[in-house]
Amino acid sequence: MQDNNISVRAYSKRPRRKFLGLPLFGWVVLMVAGFAAAQLVSMLITAPQTVQGVNIQFKTGTTPPATVPINVNVTTTLQAQGVGGFTGAVKLRMAIGSSSALDTCASLKAIIAATANPTFNAGLPQIRTSGPNSWVNDDPANGANGVLGYAGGCTLQVLAIPTYTVTASMADSFDARWAWTGFPNGSLTFVFGYEQ
Repeated sequence: MQDNNISVRAYSKRPRRKFLGLPLFGWVVLMVAGFAAAQLVSMLITAPQTVQGVNIQFKTGTTPPATVPINVNVTTTLQAQGVGGFTGAVKLRMAIGSSSALDTCASLKAIIAATANPTFNAGLPQIRTSGPNSWVNDDPANGANGVLGYAGGCTLQVLAIPTYTVTASMADSFDARWAWTGFPNGSLTFVFGYEQ
């Protein structure tokens, strides 16, 4: 009798993992080839930068109120601090933004004054370097209609004087004052900034 040894061998292929139809090993080869093709062909140089400018804030207790009655004085003190080593003379940029395009330099001039006494510099908000210094008129008639980001308003002229020398410490820089002697067409926002 003959021994019928039957041996069965099973062969199976290990399933290959694919991504977008390409085996993962193929992606690895492509990535390595890509890195080799994109090799650095020059030396590296750097250009460190320090951004300079001025931080600006309202002095505590002088932030203009959100609601201002007619014929009431508003006076605010702005503070400045040099950033990134900035020091130097700056001038105050003042603008009055409005939610209404009907508020222009001419219309705002007609309803704003330096103080609640309309006979004293009517139509002229005033600025000065902080402290017991003389006030300077910033006439809206010399401004430009419109304020970036607002429907209307007036960007007042940057005056040659007064100037303030910014240091590394937060300190009082400019005072501004005004009073409304009439009603604007829209909601107003005073915008302050410094320029050299």
